[in-house]
Amino acid sequence: TREILGTSARADSARLLNPWVLDFRSRWGTLTATASAPLLIENRALGYRLRYDLHAFSASDGRVSYDGDEQFTPLAPDSPETAARWAAEREAAYRGSLPHLLRSLLRGTADAEGYTFVHVFEDSWGGRGSGTRFPVRADGLVRTDSAGWGSLRVRGQLEVAFPEAEDPAYLQHPWFRERRSRSASVQRSALHLTGFARFDPRGVPEDPFAISTSGYLGFERLADALPAEYEPPAPSPDDSQAPPAGG
Repeated sequence: TREILGTSARADSARLLNPWVLDFRSRWGTLTATASAPLLIENRALGYRLRYDLHAFSASDGRVSYDGDEQFTPLAPDSPETAARWAAEREAAYRGSLPHLLRSLLRGTADAEGYTFVHVFEDSWGGRGSGTRFPVRADGLVRTDSAGWGSLRVRGQLEVAFPEAEDPAYLQHPWFRERRSRSASVQRSALHLTGFARFDPRGVPEDPFAISTSGYLGFERLADALPAEYEPPAPSPDDSQAPPAGG
């Protein structure tokens, strides 16, 4: 549950309802899991019940990977306040997520939304050489086909920064290695590609294992997941702007 639901603040309000369907195997330091029936997860932080048909799960000291088919069913809020809280939490969970990142690259809004990128080339042995880091603009990272799908082509590693504060729980994540005790105001992650990753207009990769994440995006798990069709509410017009000088 820690590895698949995560350890974020939202994971405290998510629970696996049928853990008995899971079966585990451990060999050579790798834990694998299979499920005899879909996992049923109730997420009271985001207001969903998630039916997760687990296809694959493995966890080792340096990597966790899992894949499954998701079916979200909204929970019925018990009050208008609960409905408003869930709506706000869903929007917060979306911002900075992998679907948000991929959609913004596809729509050409990543720079405007505050994302910044650094391309890190790796040498032939998989290490980082000196002088191989340089900032890149979002508009050169993705190619779009006639069907509206995007292809992210990056050789090496793409570091991503998003200008929103970290969940304080990130510092207690088992894989957190930085020497600091305060949450940062920027979420920093890295994307690792095996070649190129094709994804649909909703920001869902065609191959679930084509993009590996580390850093903050690697911290977010199923307790922070949203339906693939989720769209945040459109921003309301800002009527508080002052008139132009001299007007």
